[in-house]
Amino acid sequence: LHLLANTGNKSKKLRTREEFLPIPDVKVRLRLPAGRRARSVTLLRSRRRPAWHERAGWVELTVPQVLIHEAVHLELA
Repeated sequence: LHLLANTGNKSKKLRTREEFLPIPDVKVRLRLPAGRRARSVTLLRSRRRPAWHERAGWVELTVPQVLIHEAVHLELA
């Protein structure tokens, strides 16, 4: 899953410093394929392993921050 935070300066003028605002605590809920379980969850850009739990065929987690882009890798068992 790819998360994008499109919060930067929209001006396309040259010599404009572009700044991005971090988006905190992004809640993610991923549906598991029927009969499958989750083995692990990794945030690829920040190289973190967030806390997650599996409930009724869904994996739920909170991404601590998305600055520009974050990718959630869900490994199935």
